[in-house]
Amino acid sequence: MKRNILRRLFGGFFLLVLALIVIFLAALFFSLKNNSARLLGGEYKKYSEALAASFAPRLAVEDLSGLRQQALALSQRAQWRLTIISADGQVLTDTAADFQTMENHFTRPEFLAALRGESAYAVRYSQTLGEDFLYAAAPVYAGGEIIGAARLSLSLRRVTVLFWPLIRTALFGALFFLLLLFLLAFRLARRIASSLDSLEQAAGRAAGGDLTARVYLDNDDEFRPLAEKFNQMAAQLAGSLAQIRRQKTELETILASLPHGLLVVDGQGRLKLSNKSLRRITGADELDGHFYWEIFREAEFGALLKQAALDGQNQVGELVKSGRHYTVLVSPLPEDGLVVLLQDITETRELERIKRDFVANAAHELRTPLTAIKGFAETLEDELSAEQKHYVTVIKNNAERLINIVRDIMALSELETGQALEKEKINLKTLLADVQNIFAARLKEKGLTFSIIEETPVEIYGDIFKLQQVFINLLDNAVKYTEKGGVTARIAKTKTHAVVSVEDTGSGIPPAEQSRIFERFYVVNKSRSRALGGTGLGLSIVKHIALLHNGEVTVESSPRGSKFSVALPL
Repeated sequence: MKRNILRRLFGGFFLLVLALIVIFLAALFFSLKNNSARLLGGEYKKYSEALAASFAPRLAVEDLSGLRQQALALSQRAQWRLTIISADGQVLTDTAADFQTMENHFTRPEFLAALRGESAYAVRYSQTLGEDFLYAAAPVYAGGEIIGAARLSLSLRRVTVLFWPLIRTALFGALFFLLLLFLLAFRLARRIASSLDSLEQAAGRAAGGDLTARVYLDNDDEFRPLAEKFNQMAAQLAGSLAQIRRQKTELETILASLPHGLLVVDGQGRLKLSNKSLRRITGADELDGHFYWEIFREAEFGALLKQAALDGQNQVGELVKSGRHYTVLVSPLPEDGLVVLLQDITETRELERIKRDFVANAAHELRTPLTAIKGFAETLEDELSAEQKHYVTVIKNNAERLINIVRDIMALSELETGQALEKEKINLKTLLADVQNIFAARLKEKGLTFSIIEETPVEIYGDIFKLQQVFINLLDNAVKYTEKGGVTARIAKTKTHAVVSVEDTGSGIPPAEQSRIFERFYVVNKSRSRALGGTGLGLSIVKHIALLHNGEVTVESSPRGSKFSVALPL
């Protein structure tokens, strides 16, 4: 690099200076040449005037032979080229060329000036002799009239000889100046090359990973700030790299200790990163670089990743792999790729199964003795006194409440197992009318009104028995917690869903309680619910049946009443 920089810097500088010197000498040469011609032109005009006066007598009598002899004699004595031209431009004699072969000079500028009675000079190329000449001409008078012109010529080569010593001196001076500049340029180029060479070596070491490389320059030149900036940059890079390594080590430690499986997938579906837990889940020693479908062949896993990549939103699902259950969370990266987290929930699912089995078995076992208790209490009512009947009635009512709780628990258990739906075409208005008949007596007893408003006729495909449970539970709550006014069932339709709303004019649900009312066994007013026979399972059953139909249930409530809306896909 050093030799290359020296060659390029010094070579370019040398050629530039050489070109400037050549231009300077050429300009000096032509300047001296032109100035000399101008100075000589003035003198030669005077000489041409004297010659014109001496040639006038012979030219007046047309003594051409004598004229030529006189011109030749003067030319030999003064080393001049003399030319005599008649008034019509004809060359009468020329001491340096054959005048008989020369063309008419009527168009020559110095001759034209002489015909006008002026002495003039001109510098131009001679077609006869093939070189540049200085011409000076003066008019020849006879009897007050111009009868011709006398012209004096001087070769500019002879003029150049006059100032050649000056040119030679300037040339030697320029060569000396060139040598001096050569030495200075070489020294400057060498210093620049040395500084750049030091920078190049340090940059090469830094590029190779040695961030301890530094640049120390001996010269306090323009490259010192650059060297200092390079040293600062190398120090900052070393610090940043050390920090990145620490962060990488921390991240690797965190990923290795994470109990959940983690993988990062690029835009092409190739694994870029995985942790120890994921390798344990898949049973593979090396995962990075493989496509995710080579590791996870389950269709639901690929569907989650494709949906997350398409929507750009988090996706949550479940996966069963090698007999174990996992929750799968897929998150899109800001750029291209996905982060996937697998959490083992096998124990949780097993506990849920055990709990469901226990609840279902317990409820099944409780239903028979509770039915017996209620039956025997009803039998005893007819054989006891009025005071004894009161105690039997309490037994019967509590047995009935327990039977309702057991029935709801069993229904909820069946729903949580994800049992299949028996779908058929259902007219929602007809369904609500059938449910209304169940509550006709209670509505009349409490003095409440009931109306069905069908904004748009709607038919859906669903399980009619389970949807009856939904609206029975909603209407039961509406009638139970409404003291005056009435209940309204409204049927509407959107582009994708049928929406059935059950509205009441009861006391409403406090905002703080609305997020929990769909939890099992949760009641807002426990004392009132106990008095009215509520189990806290009705709304939970409604939610599960709506989810089984791929729908949802929402609530809006205020002190003026509540509105439960069930959205079911068309």
